Amino acid sequence: RIPLAKMFSERLGNLPVSIGVAMFCTYVVLVVLMWVLKLIPRPLFPRTDKSPWHAEVSAMAAVAFLAFALSLLIAPLHLSDGGMTEQFDAMKDNVLCLLLLTVVGPLVEELVFRAGVLRSLLQSRWHPLAAILTTAALFAVVHANPMQALPALVSGSLFGVLYYRSGSLRLPLMAHILNNTLAVLSMHFPEMESCIEAWPVLWQLLLGFALLCVSFFLVAQWWKKTPQRMVKQ
Repeated sequence: RIPLAKMFSERLGNLPVSIGVAMFCTYVVLVVLMWVLKLIPRPLFPRTDKSPWHAEVSAMAAVAFLAFALSLLIAPLHLSDGGMTEQFDAMKDNVLCLLLLTVVGPLVEELVFRAGVLRSLLQSRWHPLAAILTTAALFAVVHANPMQALPALVSGSLFGVLYYRSGSLRLPLMAHILNNTLAVLSMHFPEMESCIEAWPVLWQLLLGFALLCVSFFLVAQWWKKTPQRMVKQ
C-alpha cells in the first residue's frame, strides 16, 4: 500500500498539471464557441495588416528586449507571485500545459483584451492612449499578483500599441506568444536567473533600463514604418 501522506503529496504535486490541462481544454472550447457565435472579428488576420518584414522584426525584437528588461527591473523588488512560479514550473514538462502557457493562453487573452476590450473602447471614441492603458490595466489586474501585474501592465500596453497601429490581432498575438515562450524557456534554465540575481542591484537596474530604452527605440522604428490602419468594426 502507498502511505496516505505520500499519495496526498503526489496528487498535490500533480495538481498544477491537472489544472493546466483543464484550462487548456476549457480555453479551446471557449475559442470555438466565440468563433461559432461570431464574437471573434472576421477575418481574424486581415491581409492588409502586414507591415514591412523588417519592421515586424523590430517589433518582435522589442518584445524580447522588453521581457528581459522587465525581469531585471523587478527582480530587486522581490515581489510576491502568489506561488505562480512554482505552479508554472510544475507545468513546464507537460505538452498541453506548455501549449496553454505559450499559445492557447495568449490567444484567449488577446481575443478578450485586444480584440474585445480595446476594440470596443476604440470604437466608443475613446482616446487611443486612454483605451490602450485602460485595457493594459485590466490585463494586469487579472494576473492577480504584483510580480506578474507590473510586467503585464507594460507588455499589455505594448500589445495594445501593436493592435491599434496594425488594426489586426496578428502582430500582438505573435508578440504575446513570444513573450510567454521566453518566460517558459527561462524556467528550463534556472541557473541563468540565479546568475543574474547574483549581480549587484545597480548593474541589474542599469542593464534593465538600457534594454528598456532599446525596446522603446525598436517600437518607434516599427511605428514609423507601419501605416495606421483602422481597427475592424
